Amino acid sequence: MEKGGRWGALALVCVGGLWGTACRGDLADELRDLLGQHDGQGTGGASCATGGRGAGGAATGGAATGGSSGGASGGMGGSATGGMGGQQAAAPQTRADFNHDGFNDFLLGGRALLGAPNGYSMTWALPAPGPGTTAAIYLVAGDLNRDGFTDVVRLDESTSQTPMGLWTPTPIFGGASGFTAGTANTDATNTLAGSMYSYGPAGDVNGDGYADVVVKTRSGAVTLLGGPQGITVGTPPATQTSQAYDAMDGDINGDGYSDAVSNSNGEQAIEQSFGSPTGFGAAPTSVPAQPQLGSLVMLDANSDRFSDVAFTTSDGLQFFTGSSSGLLPAALLSLPGSARAVGSARFNSDSNADVIVTVANALEVHDGTSGGPATAGVPLATPSQWRAGTFLGSFGDVNGDGFDDFTVGVIDSSTDGYNPVSAVLHLGGPNGLDPTGTPAM
Repeated sequence: MEKGGRWGALALVCVGGLWGTACRGDLADELRDLLGQHDGQGTGGASCATGGRGAGGAATGGAATGGSSGGASGGMGGSATGGMGGQQAAAPQTRADFNHDGFNDFLLGGRALLGAPNGYSMTWALPAPGPGTTAAIYLVAGDLNRDGFTDVVRLDESTSQTPMGLWTPTPIFGGASGFTAGTANTDATNTLAGSMYSYGPAGDVNGDGYADVVVKTRSGAVTLLGGPQGITVGTPPATQTSQAYDAMDGDINGDGYSDAVSNSNGEQAIEQSFGSPTGFGAAPTSVPAQPQLGSLVMLDANSDRFSDVAFTTSDGLQFFTGSSSGLLPAALLSLPGSARAVGSARFNSDSNADVIVTVANALEVHDGTSGGPATAGVPLATPSQWRAGTFLGSFGDVNGDGFDDFTVGVIDSSTDGYNPVSAVLHLGGPNGLDPTGTPAM
């Protein structure tokens, strides 16, 4: 179900200044990466952004990008058209609507905050992992089983067989009155060993109408393909190195299949893996780029139907635009300094995609223009535990007024280091985001 023709999304940003639809690697490795002591491999990451071909039908309108993270419940859109106020087509993306009421929801630790006309109004508990689990990650997955409700994937870590840890994915299905845990997929367990690098929704990579998820650890990666009974293992997107980070949940070439991109610290190219009826089976292509410092994000920076990619270089934040032939290796826009992209959405009444970035230790919104995001940004308030580089951002219409909102959640490394423990909600409106915000609950 859509509300005001707008769709939400989610972006995860990782520990140690890494970005991703959640990426979190071994901290010592991340520090070596940042210092250039990993043979040119290292920090990067992917923020969930614009979705791909949708589970259950096309959505009109749509927030410009986002990122949770996978297919949108109640019909994750193909290329979106129309929208509030006659907005032009926007790249489709995932939303979190676990009870299918048309309001965007948010995962906070082991519970879900449910959107309502006055903001988040109630919570649902998520099924907890079983004995022997040393860590658990909850991520918005999209509509895995195509029943109209957004679902969750829980990644359970166990160190009983190896101290490096093995991760097992379990689908958790949304519903009208709560969550139901599905069957764990142990086929993925031996592949997903060691530090977690990237994870998040992947849109619909094979066009079967079911949302998919990509998970990458230091030792390997899988695509978790949605289906009537849950998740099965498919071919992952290509990556440049074992320490590369992926960005998923976007349709770069506008063919209706979700794509993925990959980069590694210091690499002078972005690897593109295009979705198809067989998923990520086709050979990837590379796009020349300046040496990267991480922060690879898929988003919609120019409000067209193609997903774009933002990445950080020594010269600042660069935006490459999507097209029918893939990414165009010429920057749409450059933001100088240490800016890193988080994601984008339409927070005000114009037709342009607005972009959230971090600059130094601040969080900013950059209003969209016909040529991409403006250079100047407006600071946004953050939770008390805020530390740039360790947070989760969610994009979507929480209160159903037709404007996208932004929720920033802080991931506290003193707890599990993966799931947000507090959050601030910034509501959108005719003039854009409320910079002050209010506690999410």
